[in-house]
Amino acid sequence: MEQQNPPPSTSSQPTRQQRTLTRFLSSLLTLLILPAAFFFLPVHSLEAWREQNWLLALGIFALIAGLVVWVLVKDARDDAAPDMVLPAIDQAAADLAKAVSDEWKNEVGSRDLSKLLPVTLRPTTRSLIRSGPSVGEQEVLLRTTEDAMEAYLAIPSRRCVILGEPGTGKTTTAVLLTRQLLESWKPELQGKQVKAVPVFVSLADWKPLSSEGAEATGLLDWMSSKLSDQYRFLNDKRYGDNVAMELIRTGRVRPVLDGLDEIGIPDDPAGTKALQAEALSQISEAADAYWSQPAEDPAGLVLTCRVRDLEATMGAGGVRGEIEDARVVEVQTLDLKEAKAFIMKGATGVQRAHWDTWLDTVTHGEPVAEAFSRPLFVSLARGYRLGNGAPDDLQQCRDVRSVERKLLTHLVESAYAKRPGGAADRWGSTKAERWLGFVAKEMNVRGLRAFTWWDLPSLLGRAHSLLAGLIGFLLIAPAVAMGIAIVFSDALGTAQAVVLAGVIGLVVGSTFGWLSMHTVPPPAEMHFGKSGRARSIAVSGLLVGALGAAAGMVAGGPTLEHAIMGLMLAAPIAIAYAGATIDASVRVAGSGRLMHNDIVVALVFTLAYGVPIALVTATVAHRPVLGIVFGLWAGLAGGLTYGLPWLVTLRPERVGVIAVAHLVVAQLISRGRLPWQVIPFLEEACNRGVLQRVGPAYEFRHADLQEVLADRAK
Repeated sequence: MEQQNPPPSTSSQPTRQQRTLTRFLSSLLTLLILPAAFFFLPVHSLEAWREQNWLLALGIFALIAGLVVWVLVKDARDDAAPDMVLPAIDQAAADLAKAVSDEWKNEVGSRDLSKLLPVTLRPTTRSLIRSGPSVGEQEVLLRTTEDAMEAYLAIPSRRCVILGEPGTGKTTTAVLLTRQLLESWKPELQGKQVKAVPVFVSLADWKPLSSEGAEATGLLDWMSSKLSDQYRFLNDKRYGDNVAMELIRTGRVRPVLDGLDEIGIPDDPAGTKALQAEALSQISEAADAYWSQPAEDPAGLVLTCRVRDLEATMGAGGVRGEIEDARVVEVQTLDLKEAKAFIMKGATGVQRAHWDTWLDTVTHGEPVAEAFSRPLFVSLARGYRLGNGAPDDLQQCRDVRSVERKLLTHLVESAYAKRPGGAADRWGSTKAERWLGFVAKEMNVRGLRAFTWWDLPSLLGRAHSLLAGLIGFLLIAPAVAMGIAIVFSDALGTAQAVVLAGVIGLVVGSTFGWLSMHTVPPPAEMHFGKSGRARSIAVSGLLVGALGAAAGMVAGGPTLEHAIMGLMLAAPIAIAYAGATIDASVRVAGSGRLMHNDIVVALVFTLAYGVPIALVTATVAHRPVLGIVFGLWAGLAGGLTYGLPWLVTLRPERVGVIAVAHLVVAQLISRGRLPWQVIPFLEEACNRGVLQRVGPAYEFRHADLQEVLADRAK
């Protein structure tokens, strides 16, 4: 099976072997290249000094070598001996459980899922997934959140497939099950490992097969990447290498996979069926290979899908294996009487009399009655009533689709309606619908269901790409050119130095601009604020500062002035890099936090590059204006771009203008299609029931809502 030997994780955390290689290369640079350059460079000003002070030079480099070895040994010990109560991978699972629990505690409250309508799960009579003899055949009525957990834990294999029509409550059931399982989870070893941690994952953006504009990604690789991005503390090296992948492979994660039917290609039914067949095959293979242990409480899985999509996928062929021993249940439609009771809950006075009269005329078989058989639209109908919607307008709808579109359209209008004394008019329904409609339309074009704030620039297409490339060029080319001209002006003369600087600046800037056009990197992985970094920061500043001082004497001559200049240039940048770590706080990587962190990292590196370069340039060239200009440009280039570290680690997809800068560029050229206060708007849209959060990403509350908004935006 494909999943038996999954490809390496796409987690952003470097492996232990990669860290060892990086340390070795930096040590080689320190211990061999710089001393060799110092002793053998044919620079006239160094020759006499080398003859008289070679013993002192050897002593300096011996001190630097000792510092390098000490740092390497200390880091190796830190890698080998994490300070944890549980084994490292089980501690990672415990921390993941806490973060996921905190995330869904807040999200369940914001989605108001605690007011669960009576939902009935009934074993399906359809021949879709192979069920074992022990799954049971009883009907389960969900009236409390605990009911879902009890029904799930009664399945020995812990494998459950939840089917249903659109709007019947499949996702809500999966979310509440996840939340309830997390509440009962305890960080205790059961046998050789902790219990599996339920993790809710939307399948909407998974591409199991290559398609236009998207490369194929295996299930385990895709899931580990999602975990690493959503819960960034898992990238901390104290847990070990590629811990997200190991959690999945060892059955310490219980995947709750939502929306098999949302995997697809727009306007390509055949391609969509092929993608869904491959997805179902990989899920089945992973369940057998990784999620069937331990025997007493296997990791198992939960999968949701629309009935018709699963029927079409299974009927089209191409599925390599079924999910064996799974309990397959269908979410049943609501009774009309229950729907009416929920809609009228809390109604009083004239409105109650009007709606009661109208609801009494609704009978089975009508479009309104069919729409009211699904919990989503019953909930929307209640919101429609609370928003003073006219019931007669619903009665005029000719089919179920028209009723649903009417309710979904009213959702946005009522969510942003002006209310006395409230904050609802902060955005206004017109602006909100324009912004949400633009996002929905562009997501439909690209076949997306989820988006992050750093995905928004790509929705503007080629115009944004060209401008981002131009900005990348303008940031890097002048900074490189000025630096080359200043360094080589004495040796080559002003005219030749300017020509050389222009050529190198043009080449480097063009390369960087091209990369900026084709990449929209995620927010910075670096984080400032972790305690206990004073020793590492001090050692790094001293070590790299010493190297900078040595390099300054090599380049400019063996004088105290050049040593101080080299120290001033090297130490601040080294301190900035040493102070930046993976954010090890046990929490979900929320959108606002990621944006704030991206801005903080940009400011720190702008100062780390800009201030020392400005000071040193003004001192060397004795031209303060040039120093200010060069320092400002170099600071902006260092703070607003991702560059050398990603090229060194062979990850060019991370090279380019930073995520926040991309967003600002997109806002400037969006012509009112994107809000300026992106995070507050998106968060408020979640609070108003239009969007929902999935980690740092957002989704429209329902796929049909995305469709309605996209159509209206056209």
